[in-house]
Amino acid sequence: VSRSRKQFAFMSDVIPVHSLPKSSGTVPALKIYRFKNSAGLTNNTPESLPITPLPTDAPHRHTYHEILFIEEGQGFHEIDFYSYPVQGPGLHFLTPGQVHLLHFSTQCEGFIVAFSENFYSFYNPTAPPIAQFPFFQPGRRQPIISLTDLDRRYIHNIMENMVTDHLSEESDQ
Repeated sequence: VSRSRKQFAFMSDVIPVHSLPKSSGTVPALKIYRFKNSAGLTNNTPESLPITPLPTDAPHRHTYHEILFIEEGQGFHEIDFYSYPVQGPGLHFLTPGQVHLLHFSTQCEGFIVAFSENFYSFYNPTAPPIAQFPFFQPGRRQPIISLTDLDRRYIHNIMENMVTDHLSEESDQ
C-alpha cells in the first residue's frame, strides 16, 4: 500500500460521522436546520427553526442524505475532496458517506434538510430509489444545481411550507 493510500485510510478513520437522531414516531426522521453562520433571523425564517447542532467546521460525513438550500452566500463546498464554488443560490446534494466541508467567506442564508433513505421510501414507496437521481450519484460529480432568482423564490416557498409542517409536527410530539 502506498503512503498516500495509508494516509487516506487513516483520514477516513478519523473523519467524524454524523447520524440523525431516532424519530419517536412511526415516520422516519427528517430534520431541518438553519446554517450556523446565518446573518440572523429574517421575516422568512421561523425563530424556532434550530441552527444545525453538529460540528461542521471540519470535514465530516453523514449516515443520511442532505440537501443544502443556499439562498445567498459565497465560499466553497468541498465534497469528496473536490472543491465547488458557492456563489449565490443553489441546491447541494449529499449522499450517506460523502466527506464534505462547507466554508463560507460571507454570511449565508438557507436551510439544511437531513433525511434517511427510509424517510424517502416511506413517502415514496413506488418511486425509483433515490440513488437513481443524478444529483444523488457521487460518481457523476453533479452535486450542485445553481438557481436563478425565480428558482430560488420557488424553492424558498417550498422550504417555508416544509418548515411550517416540520415545526408543527415537532410541537405535536
